This record gives sequence, C-alpha cells and structure tokens, in this order.
Amino acid sequence: MTFEKCLSAARQMLEGSTEGYHGEFAVQVNIEGKGAEAGVFYIAFKKGVLAVEPHEYKDRDVIMRIGAEDFIKLADGKLNPVLAVTMGKLKLDGNVGKAIELSKLIEIELKNEKKRK
Repeated sequence: MTFEKCLSAARQMLEGSTEGYHGEFAVQVNIEGKGAEAGVFYIAFKKGVLAVEPHEYKDRDVIMRIGAEDFIKLADGKLNPVLAVTMGKLKLDGNVGKAIELSKLIEIELKNEKKRK
C-alpha cells in the first residue's frame, strides 16, 4: 500500500459528496509507515470548496494519524472511524469535532455510492 494510493482513495471517496454540506474543516492526514507508504496530505472544506492535496496544512483543525492499509479500509467504508479510534488504529490531535465533520462527508459519499449501484 502506498501513500499515492491513499491520496487517490481520499479524492475518490469524497468526489461529489459535498452537495448539501455546509460545514468547514481542515484535516491533515498523516499516513504512517515506511518508505512509499508514508506521507502527508490534507482534506479541507472551506467556503463551499473541497480540496484534497498532498501537502501539510498549517491552519489545520485536526491531525489524523493512520497506517496506509487502515486508511484504505476507512475510505472503502470497511473500517468505522469511531472503532478505528477505540482500537488505536486512528489517532487524532486537535479539534475532534472537525474530524467528525469529515466523517459526515464520508458517510454522505458512501450513501450516494450505494444509490448509484
């Protein structure tokens, strides 16, 4: 599992999921691992615009730390974010409420994906 696959999964997971969403957040995602597995990207939703970019976000609300394999499971809806936190697979630093906002967007996209199938 590579960092690039995680970044791609994040972009795919959230495409089209912002319709009707009015919150704002900036979440930095630190993919932990060795070599090509590791990396940093951010997911931000500000003023109605979603961005998923491979950079640190200085004005972030929260940092998520997670392994590449677990991030892919999270993106695919195979790993519940609350369960991931309680199991220690996902660590959060900062405003946890903003991480919950991201979780809401993920839920919207997963529901939309099921409707499309």
